[in-house]
Amino acid sequence: MSGPESAVSRRELISATVFGALPATESTEDTESPTTLISPDDSDSFNYPYFLYAPSTTTDEERPLLVQPNNTGTSTDDFEKHRRAAREDVESGFPRTISDELGVPLLVPVFPRPESEPVDWRHYVHQLDTETMRISGGPLQRVDRQLVGMIEDAQDRLAGEIPLTEKVILNGFSASGNFVNRFAVFHPELVTSVTAGGVNGMVTLPITEAKGYTLNYQIGVADIEEITGNPFDMAAFRNVDQYIYMGAEDENDTLPAGDAWSDEQREIAREVYGEGMQEDRFPYCESVYEDVGAAAEFESYDGVGHTVTETMVRHVTEFHREHAEIPDDSAEPETPDLLDVLEAFGIPVEAAVAGSAAILAGLSYVLRRVEN
Repeated sequence: MSGPESAVSRRELISATVFGALPATESTEDTESPTTLISPDDSDSFNYPYFLYAPSTTTDEERPLLVQPNNTGTSTDDFEKHRRAAREDVESGFPRTISDELGVPLLVPVFPRPESEPVDWRHYVHQLDTETMRISGGPLQRVDRQLVGMIEDAQDRLAGEIPLTEKVILNGFSASGNFVNRFAVFHPELVTSVTAGGVNGMVTLPITEAKGYTLNYQIGVADIEEITGNPFDMAAFRNVDQYIYMGAEDENDTLPAGDAWSDEQREIAREVYGEGMQEDRFPYCESVYEDVGAAAEFESYDGVGHTVTETMVRHVTEFHREHAEIPDDSAEPETPDLLDVLEAFGIPVEAAVAGSAAILAGLSYVLRRVEN
């Protein structure tokens, strides 16, 4: 964060007002594949806890960490509500399904979406909106970097137990779908693949201007360097495999919402993306991503609203498996060829046949004695 002294004072404030007497880790009753709540300490680069779950696997091949940002669905200063919602994602939500199906560890941060403290409701933290990224000071400064810190912490904790790739895979739906799309804009070098659903027909455009407008974040990337100190990395962004999807009947539009868009950005968004989520915005975003050479697939699901279906979960899971090259733990192990085994151990085929015949003869003798 900004410095040791300010980090400690923020930590003390958070511990006193939010976490109470939380232990460093807290496990659920699932002892075979436990979910653990990791709380920050003074030396960490993040100010909030995160949940970590690691399913059992049958191979020791490298696999990525799956990151699913939390999405409570409402703003509240009651931190416990955010923590409960995040726990549900880990224990019974569709991120858990993806984690189990792929055999990859799952990280879910517990970021607040405040109503009044430490910032007001106009900061849509769970969407990683403009106001959130421009927070200067306090525990919510640069939550994107805090998530990077959580990722690094989780990778360190799992080292030696589960071989992990350096890059992660991201998943999100609705607000968290916007979050992962935007996180990939800020940190494309850390991401292998991202699946983002229910994004209101609008994703951050990897361009700086369109239709006569300068496109600042969260519409475009014109001011990324001003926000982060680093320019937008188009080359790295092109290498991120993305699956962006919507239900064709989805009518959940955040554009009118005061916590998701400022008045100025709302007007620019209408002019650039268009009015209709399905007929204007989503196709326009697809065309822009195609024009810049982004490795993105856009998919619309007929007859589906603002919800996640089993088909979507299956497609998301397979997208990550394919593009992150995740080993399939469910595959049956290949049975070795008998001749190859004999050759490997230097056993002549004739000796093996003779030995087998002797064993069978012995078994036959034993069976006859038992019968008699």
